[in-house]
Amino acid sequence: MSNKIPYSHDQMAGDLQEIIRQMHLEDFRPDYIVGIARGGLVPATMLSHYFAKPLMALNYSLRDRMVSPDEEVDAIARKLNEGKKILLVDDICDSGVTLRKIADETVELFDGSIEDFNHVCRFAVLWNNISQDVFEVNYVGREISRAEDERWIIFPFEEWWKV
Repeated sequence: MSNKIPYSHDQMAGDLQEIIRQMHLEDFRPDYIVGIARGGLVPATMLSHYFAKPLMALNYSLRDRMVSPDEEVDAIARKLNEGKKILLVDDICDSGVTLRKIADETVELFDGSIEDFNHVCRFAVLWNNISQDVFEVNYVGREISRAEDERWIIFPFEEWWKV
């Protein structure tokens, strides 16, 4: 058995369509799409084109020890405080810690209540680890239980030169 899960561009496109369907069911229309670097940038770009909305990047990765400059989180909070709706996108919610920290830092800078924040700021991932309980994602393409399946997911933008 391989220790990797190949994930194709077509599968990613289908999962983005599922995320869009979930957003439509909740009538959530973002004013800005934020891609969390690195893995969230490609799907965020695709959603940005679909919704015809501006794309912002957030350089935030605990795994790679790359934490976003304060001005990037500040820029997101400013948009939220202006009444804009934001969708933050990543490739996977694995441990949930990165998304939890981003949400916590943004909430601290948000002028409204947590209920207001949850109304205007949402999170989408292509893959969600259902065995973590640190962060609840709003929109999910597909699920995996890391407690049962520890294989590494190979996203189409990761090893594209090997195809």
